[in-house]
Amino acid sequence: MICIRHEKEDEPNVEVSWVEYINSCLKTEANKCLARALLDPTNGKDSDYDKDLVRLAYTLRQGDDFNLESVISELTTIRYDFESAKNYFPLVFHRLCFLLTNVLLCHYFLAQMHGSDQQNCQEVSKEAHALLLESRMSLWSHCEEILVSCVEAYVKFALKKNLFHDKSDDTAWKDDLEGLHAVLRLSNQFYILGRDFVGEKVELEPFMDKGSLRDNLCSIFRKHLRLLHVEIMNSMGIMLSKDSLQLVPLESLEDRPGLFHSEIDFKAYLLKLIKSKLAINSSYKNLWHNNFLTSQDNWFSEMLKLGNPFVMLKSTKMDNDYFTLQSFEWTNFESTEDDSSTETNIFKLISSVVKDSITQESRIAIDSVFKGYTKCLARIILVM
Repeated sequence: MICIRHEKEDEPNVEVSWVEYINSCLKTEANKCLARALLDPTNGKDSDYDKDLVRLAYTLRQGDDFNLESVISELTTIRYDFESAKNYFPLVFHRLCFLLTNVLLCHYFLAQMHGSDQQNCQEVSKEAHALLLESRMSLWSHCEEILVSCVEAYVKFALKKNLFHDKSDDTAWKDDLEGLHAVLRLSNQFYILGRDFVGEKVELEPFMDKGSLRDNLCSIFRKHLRLLHVEIMNSMGIMLSKDSLQLVPLESLEDRPGLFHSEIDFKAYLLKLIKSKLAINSSYKNLWHNNFLTSQDNWFSEMLKLGNPFVMLKSTKMDNDYFTLQSFEWTNFESTEDDSSTETNIFKLISSVVKDSITQESRIAIDSVFKGYTKCLARIILVM
């Protein structure tokens, strides 16, 4: 490190100026992270707007901060509006977490470098080291604002998405749900990193304030649930309007010959219907299947060895208990015990509505219940 010493007492404080310059440079780089994440999302896909993306990339490379806002605005429209079917939001969010972590890491290493050079440059390095440590919260808050702006930019596009364009296939909806799940996981991981960066004594409460990251994420989640609610109401209404409303014995159901001799038989059939609709095959699972799964302590001191924690693990093997939206306790759901678990209560509700315990006849139309109601229930379970 270059040692800078004072010659006169009335000269400007070199240590303060030096630290301010470092923070200014890092904040400038952080400002560009959102544009870079939009330009090059994680696992980016082929785009029909390559010419526009090349032009915007060239503009960004010119380093003109005056154009940065307009570049981000154009990129946001391309990714979230024109290419909304590709669901870029979780990919952009992951890339942004990765890039902002690199900015924080650079600050951390500079602070460590100044702190380790105190013997050779006692006068300047010691004070610069202290000032850099004091500036951690300022840089963290700046990165947090950028993360919030990323989510805010997506909010207005969330309700425009057509997640149920194919009434016979829930792939688009499940893809969006898994992507939002990944974003929530990534945001939690980023704040774990933030606590390590600013120091253990500092409490970060970003999820409680109005306009915070959590507040904006909740707005997106509510929009997603509204789209799901409208679809459920519409699909059930259409199904009921076409139903004959004839009571049909359960033994006449397809792929379930014979009588339901016990409660267990009925549960088994109901579970089979629900589970068949729960399958998720999403590319967003690996976004948060990253180095955070190996450790969650002292990340910055270990980063030279472990690398950026947002780098996805190469292994595609997933832990079913840790890595799934299907968090329902199926063992409880299938249990014959009379407990008060959520799963058992849901079964009791369904059972009391759809069948008579003596005649084994359904109380409402079979088509509406077993082709519509179970599908709606499976969707709600996935959201849970």
